[in-house]
Amino acid sequence: MTSGKDFFTMTKRERRGTIVVLVVIVALLVLAYAMRHSRPAAPDAVQATEMIKFESQVDSANVTTMEHQPRTRHHGDGQKKGKPEKKHKRHKSKPKNHPAKPPRGVDPLPQF
Repeated sequence: MTSGKDFFTMTKRERRGTIVVLVVIVALLVLAYAMRHSRPAAPDAVQATEMIKFESQVDSANVTTMEHQPRTRHHGDGQKKGKPEKKHKRHKSKPKNHPAKPPRGVDPLPQF
């Protein structure tokens, strides 16, 4: 059997390797701490005013929604209630002289 003293002895090369590994671990911990506690750079004045303008436009935007009304099914005298109705296609013809709608404008995306 070997004694416990042999377990804790290291050569000069093993000691240097252990020290290098410990220094790398400490450097990574310090780097992680610095990254967590560093503050982001303050945006310049132009970006700050653009963000305030954009936020005021978004806050004042009008939101319109259409209310959904359930469709009621009307049964004629000759139809049974369990039998589904036949759907008829209705074609709506547009007047030929009607000008096409102009394309909808695209809102600019916020710049970060």
